[in-house]
Amino acid sequence: MKYLLLFVLLPLLGFSQSAPMTQEEAKEYFKNNKTEILGICEKQPLYEVLKGHRERELIESNGKLMQITRIHPDAQFCVGYIFMDAKKLSEEEIKEKREQIFKKHQSGIAFKDLIKEYNTDGNPSADFYSFSERGIVPQFTEAVKSHKTGEVFTIDVPDRGWYYVAIRNEDNKLPVYSVKVAALPKR
Repeated sequence: MKYLLLFVLLPLLGFSQSAPMTQEEAKEYFKNNKTEILGICEKQPLYEVLKGHRERELIESNGKLMQITRIHPDAQFCVGYIFMDAKKLSEEEIKEKREQIFKKHQSGIAFKDLIKEYNTDGNPSADFYSFSERGIVPQFTEAVKSHKTGEVFTIDVPDRGWYYVAIRNEDNKLPVYSVKVAALPKR
């Protein structure tokens, strides 16, 4: 009977929950585990999890450890993009893929589905990529600024071998969070 009582009381005493990570433990954890850096804008599901937190704060949610590295308080441009690397594709292949993307989009396929099919940089935020005017090469920024929300267009940065098909999303009005993310081990 006393073991049953102990079994019932232990969770109430807090012994079953792990203590939150310290900044030093998190730094070590990020160093030793696969980490992504994401820009989370108001249109992404993680935004609600991050909203109200401060820079350097640690957040555990949905099996992930996240640390806000920067909060961009200014309004930002928002695009969905498909990246094509000239180091891996010829000019002809890039041209063909762009034509396929435009045809599929015009036939009604959602741009986010085309990103999954064609994007080659592995960015999980490519459907809602946010950036400030200072944050991207001038060719990218100028191309985005010259198009309206919903328009699909190309961006060429030939000196770097970067070629894109992009769609201008509605710009972000709320802060954007730069976040370091790593999967937590299963407990």
